[in-house]
Amino acid sequence: MKLNMVLLPAAMLLLSACGGTETEVETIDVPKKIMAVDHHTLGFWTMRTKSCLSGQALCVHDRSRYGNDLVLEDSNLEPISKRDLKVEKGMVDDAIRLNQSGDAAAAQLRTMPDSTFSSTRIGDTFTFHIRFKAPGNNEAETLLSLGSDVFSVEVGGQSSTIVFPSQGRRLLVPLAGGDNWNNLYISSDGNILAVKLNCVSVNGFTRSSGDPFLSMDSTELVLGARPGSPTKEHFTGELDFLRVSDAVEKDLFCN
Repeated sequence: MKLNMVLLPAAMLLLSACGGTETEVETIDVPKKIMAVDHHTLGFWTMRTKSCLSGQALCVHDRSRYGNDLVLEDSNLEPISKRDLKVEKGMVDDAIRLNQSGDAAAAQLRTMPDSTFSSTRIGDTFTFHIRFKAPGNNEAETLLSLGSDVFSVEVGGQSSTIVFPSQGRRLLVPLAGGDNWNNLYISSDGNILAVKLNCVSVNGFTRSSGDPFLSMDSTELVLGARPGSPTKEHFTGELDFLRVSDAVEKDLFCN
């Protein structure tokens, strides 16, 4: 089976279009060995932006084979077509900040209604890789959310809370302070949840029998806010890397 591959640090990225044969090659410089993209990779966002929806919105490109681009929207779920998001060089592309001082409206990124997340249940086996910088305040903000009550990663001050409503669990994770990157790894083999921050195990638990880790249904993914109408708790830190898989993956942040 042919895989989409990100080859590192050989400074080459190979991406095969889903159902096609064209290959795009570009130069990058990332201190990681390899990041395979296969049918288990539901989304792989390195914060590369592009115009989408016929020019009516700005999107973050999905490097997985499913094309689950994230649409930039305001708190009323209206598309935003222009915003200066890039703040510095990231792990693969440019790190971004969705909400900065002077922005006309709060914003978040969200999967489209026809995305894989809206039609496919992730299940109890999964892996999330999230790379971010915490906001410079103590207010509670939502970094990542699946649906309104399925799974979320909240950030406030120098800690993060990973919430699993179906399990009735809230995991507190101390964050790297100052202007440091937080490399958050969350993975489940279907029974045991493992959490690492910057390659150090910090928390985890065993799934309660009869209840799912996430949800029995498919749901949308929201990056940078808590879902709702309007959305709230908008994230003001930096975003660099998000990868979601329905399989157990090793921690790609570690050598």
